[in-house]
Amino acid sequence: MIVAVVAGIILAICGWRVLKLCLPMLLLLLLSIPVAPRAYAALIIRPETYTLSATRFALDQLPGVDVQRDGPDLSFSRKDQHGTIALGEPRRGASLFTAYVAIGVFVVFTRIRPVWQIMLLALAAAPISLLCNLLRIVCWGLIAIYTRPDPVNPVPRAVAATISLLLAYLLFAFGCWVLVRVDSESDADDGEGAQDVNPADGQDHAPVGSIT
Repeated sequence: MIVAVVAGIILAICGWRVLKLCLPMLLLLLLSIPVAPRAYAALIIRPETYTLSATRFALDQLPGVDVQRDGPDLSFSRKDQHGTIALGEPRRGASLFTAYVAIGVFVVFTRIRPVWQIMLLALAAAPISLLCNLLRIVCWGLIAIYTRPDPVNPVPRAVAATISLLLAYLLFAFGCWVLVRVDSESDADDGEGAQDVNPADGQDHAPVGSIT
């Protein structure tokens, strides 16, 4: 509601042009508002369950590593080492989804883009967020398995989160770069087509009705 109120104030005072320029800030404001616990759990529990299952499958392919999923936890064993990762992920870690999308908003709106580019990148935000969240838990598992940190050490989780945020930035930046290249190539093709219409054989053409 507060975002709609702020947007209405900007529209009433400054008009549509300023409202359009303020759209990135309004989106970031929307992403900063916490979701109600029940609504958040209903939205996140299913994709996070799939993410944990995919992480278990990926880590289970490592040589000598056995990984099992028990609800929101992943327990692993490697030789004489045993541990748990992703503790309580559906309640805490998945909150980074909004951070991934916020990074996308920042990257996409660093320059004025056509509407079709913004729509395509908005559609790509969901798979990019899911991929980054998957990488986060996989990195967390790799660090926990191969470095043997203390079970309550927050460093593996923080390092994995940082890597996933950097990946989100790079993926959105790469998407913007691809769309810019496609747009510039289409403009170049249009320019070449316009040149083909005009005579370019280097000969002088007399105007119609002139006497030679």
